[in-house]
Amino acid sequence: MSFARKLRISAVLLALVAGAVACGSDDDGGGSSAKLASCKQVCEKSATASCALMIPIDTCKQLCDAHSQASSACQDALKAVSDCQLTSSDVCTAAGCDAQESAYQQACSK
Repeated sequence: MSFARKLRISAVLLALVAGAVACGSDDDGGGSSAKLASCKQVCEKSATASCALMIPIDTCKQLCDAHSQASSACQDALKAVSDCQLTSSDVCTAAGCDAQESAYQQACSK
């Protein structure tokens, strides 16, 4: 895996924090925990895969939880990118998830 790709994955994780802070609260009646479950599964899968430049699993899950106050659109986009990462053959590179990552960045930067 190239250094640029590793750096990009770390940047996506850091964008999770920025997205959660930038998005306003949009109460969806308790559905956010279900939407955030995929994100936490990515944290666990990444930890077992020993991805380079990976943040600690607890920190990763806290970044997921930070999205509980994000808009529903932001949470939906996070779930989409997380679901894509979970189906990727290599969770460390998340190959094939570029469209979902772009949609996440757009939905959560508002």
